[in-house]
Amino acid sequence: MGLAWLAGACAKTTGGPVDEAGGEPGPRQAVDAMLRQRAKALVAGDAEAYLAPMTPEARAVEEPIARGSTAVPLADVSLLMDEADFNDAGTAVTAARLDFIYRYKDLPEDNLFRFRLLYELELRDGAWMVTSSRHDDSKTPLPIWARGPVTVAKSAHFLALHRPGTTRVDESLKLAETARVKLLEGLTLQPEQIHLLLLARDQAEYRDMAGDGAGSSLAQVSYVFRSSAGHPTRAEARQMVVNLAAVLQNPDRKADLGTDHGSELGGSAGRDEGGDELVMPEGLVEKLENELVPAQVFQHELGHLALSRVTRESTTGWVVEGGAMLLADERRVGSWQLGSLFGIYEQLSFAELSPSPNLTNAIAYAYANAAVSYLVETFGEKKFWDFYRDFKEYEPSGSMEAHPLEELRADATHRLLRRIYDMDEKQLDEKTREYIKKAIA
Repeated sequence: MGLAWLAGACAKTTGGPVDEAGGEPGPRQAVDAMLRQRAKALVAGDAEAYLAPMTPEARAVEEPIARGSTAVPLADVSLLMDEADFNDAGTAVTAARLDFIYRYKDLPEDNLFRFRLLYELELRDGAWMVTSSRHDDSKTPLPIWARGPVTVAKSAHFLALHRPGTTRVDESLKLAETARVKLLEGLTLQPEQIHLLLLARDQAEYRDMAGDGAGSSLAQVSYVFRSSAGHPTRAEARQMVVNLAAVLQNPDRKADLGTDHGSELGGSAGRDEGGDELVMPEGLVEKLENELVPAQVFQHELGHLALSRVTRESTTGWVVEGGAMLLADERRVGSWQLGSLFGIYEQLSFAELSPSPNLTNAIAYAYANAAVSYLVETFGEKKFWDFYRDFKEYEPSGSMEAHPLEELRADATHRLLRRIYDMDEKQLDEKTREYIKKAIA
């Protein structure tokens, strides 16, 4: 699962006269009015009206955005200019930052998506024209519908986007609906009625849709943390991306994960010569990634979507993934067997895992799965969800340099383990390893 965070920003305008007497609007108001009209045109499906106040150079940049938006069901679009420099005469704008904010029909109103455009504008013959536009790729990437053709599919609780020609879409939606029903059996939160699902036909499309964080995973949930003055942190841009080629390669599969895999996998487990990096036996990670059946993959990712309302930047990755595995009824026994066979769990520690927002391999997932299983079976499920929610107390504040998130997560995990479970990371390691040994005995 990929997580990202974006701080809210306040509008800032420099230069340019602004009428405060209620007469003719100043240049800022006139530009904002033009942007509102363009946004309304896009919601109405009128790409040409959206593109009209643009020079040919700027239009060439935004035509894929305008045309692509007509292929998907957008409920709202806002074009909000953040910082902008007006000249003294109020006839030109440079260094304008524009947030393109949109929402899909039927999705929750707080599930907003956005990307940033950088503008220059001029007043020509009494009308404002966009003379330069470019995507700020240091922020959020353009949506898939602005980067190529898309097809829309729907089911009772999912809006799915995919490239034309993608097969087994109906089968995927049925699996997602089945997983949602199963998820509700153990979910105390009210689920969202409609989820956004991006379906990739192969690994190349999956990386394109999920971004650099896709790695070798089968599916990924992503959302962006956003906060602003007077409003609590919330998770926006909530979506699930699925690699259909990987998930559906064998719908009934359960990897053959017995205990006699030494010669089959080859290699040996342990630290590298520097003592820092865990070296996996050859082929081990690939085998462990096949341990889940497809419905569990969907159920796991839907668990992340449900928990996004109580997940924060301070929530450590092993707790995030452990919670999703709990909601997906996962017991990664095969991974526990293989990890124990190679002595890998003795080299893992929650002190090392806690600073990270993500887990990087199947062995770490299995270790988190065992820890959460131990905590739930020993102390009850309610106490674990209290533990999960209480990470909200540790909101980031001030400079990230002064208070790195890695330190915040580690400190939050240590304090909450002490307060809720009366143990530290070392004790949890010991209990988790004992749990694994009993589970595979």
